[in-house]
Amino acid sequence: MQPVILGSARIKMLSYYRKPTDFRNPLPRLNCFARLNPLNPVSRLNLFNPLTPLHLLRSSRGISIITLIILAAAIVAAFNAYAYFNPKFQLSKYSVVYLIHAQRDNQRKADLEKIKAAVEKYYDDNGQYPARDGWCGRIYSVFNPEVKDALSDYFAGGAIPRDPGFRETDRDYFYRRENTRTYVLMAALENLPADSPTYSYSGCHNWPGDDVYNYRLLISR
Repeated sequence: MQPVILGSARIKMLSYYRKPTDFRNPLPRLNCFARLNPLNPVSRLNLFNPLTPLHLLRSSRGISIITLIILAAAIVAAFNAYAYFNPKFQLSKYSVVYLIHAQRDNQRKADLEKIKAAVEKYYDDNGQYPARDGWCGRIYSVFNPEVKDALSDYFAGGAIPRDPGFRETDRDYFYRRENTRTYVLMAALENLPADSPTYSYSGCHNWPGDDVYNYRLLISR
């Protein structure tokens, strides 16, 4: 009689696991977290409520994105209309590129002020400005290091400021000594009107050409 009892028990166990709900769900049984996870692709919620592009478009998140796109287009159109009736207004001034150039231009102006302070200290210590009369060229120069060597001691670690966008090029910061009491510092700014003046000198080391340097400090004692 014992084998019969085991057989009946086995049959009973099989019938216990074959629930009617199992026929409606052909996927393997998942834990409760997987069945209720909306991000799980095999979740029961996703099986009966798939997220199609149409559902996303009708959802609150989709409406918010579309609203932002429409709002951005309306703002751009308003700026263009304002620029049409106000020729002096330039939409490009509000672009990311313009803001990056403006930040670098501000740094260039600040750097020239630091170099100017170092040159003035050099004058106080030596009674004249660096280099000889008529010398002109980039401050940070390998082949003509007169000014670089003269000013290195006035910066921590000898790190003379360099152009944030044109370092290692022929547009780096420029120095010219007019005479023992007058000198010039120049930089190439990126955000300037088309009719801004440029400054040119002849006989300079590594001169980049005319129409390059458009910002100048002329200092004289």
